Amino acid sequence: MNKTFAEKQGNITELDKRYRVKAPIDDANNTITNIRRSIIAFDESYHKKTTSDDTNKTFTENQRIITESQLPTCVSYRTAFHGRETVNLTNHKWQNLDSRFNDTLQGGRWKPEGCKAVFRVAIIIPYRDRDSHLKILMSNLLPKLQRQQLDYTIFVVEQAPGNRFNRGMLRNIGFLEANKTAQYDCFIFNDVDTIIEDDRNMFKCDIRGEKMIRHIAVLVNVFQYKLLYSYLIGGILSVTYKQFVAVNGYSNAFFVWGGEDDDLFRRFDKKDYRVSRPSNKVAYTTTLDHERDPELDERNNVYKSVKNISEKDGMNTIEDKYKVVIREERKLFTWLYVRVDEELVQKSLDAIPKFKLPQTQPGGMQQAIPVEGIKRKDHVRQRHIHKPVLS
Repeated sequence: MNKTFAEKQGNITELDKRYRVKAPIDDANNTITNIRRSIIAFDESYHKKTTSDDTNKTFTENQRIITESQLPTCVSYRTAFHGRETVNLTNHKWQNLDSRFNDTLQGGRWKPEGCKAVFRVAIIIPYRDRDSHLKILMSNLLPKLQRQQLDYTIFVVEQAPGNRFNRGMLRNIGFLEANKTAQYDCFIFNDVDTIIEDDRNMFKCDIRGEKMIRHIAVLVNVFQYKLLYSYLIGGILSVTYKQFVAVNGYSNAFFVWGGEDDDLFRRFDKKDYRVSRPSNKVAYTTTLDHERDPELDERNNVYKSVKNISEKDGMNTIEDKYKVVIREERKLFTWLYVRVDEELVQKSLDAIPKFKLPQTQPGGMQQAIPVEGIKRKDHVRQRHIHKPVLS
């Protein structure tokens, strides 16, 4: 009988041995200098593995590798930024987008020329049936990322039909699969319909402390450009490898719309993590218009039922519950077409003694899930009651 993920690894901290190229560099004692050195060391290893045999190398090829490893660290100049811009809603063809961003490496990696990026970032986008949104996101986001001089790779994780959509599970899958390809300093979970308006809103992790996660999508148009509630971390979130592993990732239980972000906050809150956010001057975000499936009662019930099972519900229980059907390196992103097994997930949850799905209560308005010990802001009392403003 095949061993489960947890049996193979012993405990979640052993994820490093399997999913990282090297041990994680995110440590409370690391300085920004250490991070830069680690990135340079990784790139040196990357080029050694991907270049041709020594016998076939020319002097020019060797010189190029040496030069890249000795590049200065990139510095972001304010004059390079455009500031806040209205999101362009043009639905471009993929062929046109590929041509427009033709300096992107196959698989969706881009890195600046002439300098070393401070962070190497994996951007994970859960997806299903949103082709127009994905193209609008790419068209608006990629120029901003490049002006930020990031070394980024984009992973689009698409769920195959057959089961209800599970955004949290797709994020877990994207995280695990991305770590099989390279070492990343920062992971950005970006909803396909959520776009930053200001390129000064940096796609990076907060390096000021080990227990500081960064919420990027703060002032959203559908919430009248206000922070909906204090523990909101949905839309766009950045975490380090070590931070995400520490809380076992997202719950796999949310085969409903919403709730997984609030549960993730609860996981971080239990371990005394804090949330940092960009300045309100740059935190403006657009959410594209689409129909939402409220499923309020079921969502709240799932949220309550997973309160005390984070150690047995997340990345350490997902391995046998999904399959990567197609992995394709497209021009602007790496496409992961995955099939998830809702029945297996539910059986796994039912086997946990602390998991009990409450009875569904009829009626009720859709609203934010209350988190114990956290006081909500009062300026908006219910979620998604405002008509989106896309101008």
